[in-house]
Amino acid sequence: MRLLNNRVLAILGLACLALALQTTLLLRTAPNPAQRSTSIPQEEKIIRYASVGNSMLSWSNFQRILEQVFLAAGYKVQRDSYLRLGCSLSSLYYGWFNQLETIFSYIGWTNLQGVFVNNEQWDFIMFNDRTQWPARDESRQETVGVLKEIYAPLLMDHQPQAIPIFLQTMAHKEPNISFSEDLGDFDEFSQRLIDGIALYKRTLDKLLGRDPDSNDATRIAPMGRAYIIGRKKYPELWETMYSEDGFHMSQKGAVLQSFLMFWTITGEAPPPYDPTWWDFLTRRQYQRSDLPNEEEAALLYEVAQSAYEEQLKQQQQPQRPPP
Repeated sequence: MRLLNNRVLAILGLACLALALQTTLLLRTAPNPAQRSTSIPQEEKIIRYASVGNSMLSWSNFQRILEQVFLAAGYKVQRDSYLRLGCSLSSLYYGWFNQLETIFSYIGWTNLQGVFVNNEQWDFIMFNDRTQWPARDESRQETVGVLKEIYAPLLMDHQPQAIPIFLQTMAHKEPNISFSEDLGDFDEFSQRLIDGIALYKRTLDKLLGRDPDSNDATRIAPMGRAYIIGRKKYPELWETMYSEDGFHMSQKGAVLQSFLMFWTITGEAPPPYDPTWWDFLTRRQYQRSDLPNEEEAALLYEVAQSAYEEQLKQQQQPQRPPP
């Protein structure tokens, strides 16, 4: 009997040992509840935008810097553009290059219409007119006409969800640049541009049937306001925000415009400046560059925020209806 009891105890002991070993192995291989991720997977952030206009939407690597800002903020970017040097929104469509590109579009040439008529649905489409066009009554009306005849139909027929954004360009650095003497000094020229772009916004909102105070209304990226603010608060920095020709933006201006466009598109504060955004430059390009330092970048950020906030306040005021 004692021998049997000993055998039973031995078997029970081995069974307990086996159970203990199995439990240990299970504990080692099972995921630790404390290490499990409790975060809810978030939908991937994707921004889709197109650019239509001229060099003011590409100068000083603006497109690449804007993309870097979005990437730094955690967005994936899909973008396209139709930009032609020195063009107005009218000549961009009616000019010989678009007509030629339309003729050869069947072999893969990209024309203006291709930005709208494709399989991509854009979230935003940035527009800019030739800089002096919004500042003169005659050329303003020319652009209003092409908004009615060409761009509003393209948006309604092919990009009904896209939100248009007009780039409000800055006045030339000096009043005698590029035959702009009739547009007055910097302040007068700037105000003319502000008024002209505001007319474009009112016109397009009316044509698209959008409430000017709604989220899908046409927006304005107030680069002109930003340069007014920069000139008053930081005149030395303002001098360096232009390229050598006195009307395009410098690389510092491109950083400013990127901050401003990010604010206009998302309504969010952009990420802080990172010098690695320029890593795509070759060594020779980098050596010849006049990139902002940390202090200048902080001032550009401040100027962009002030201009964006001023624009929001301006749009909340009663607006004159378009003609």
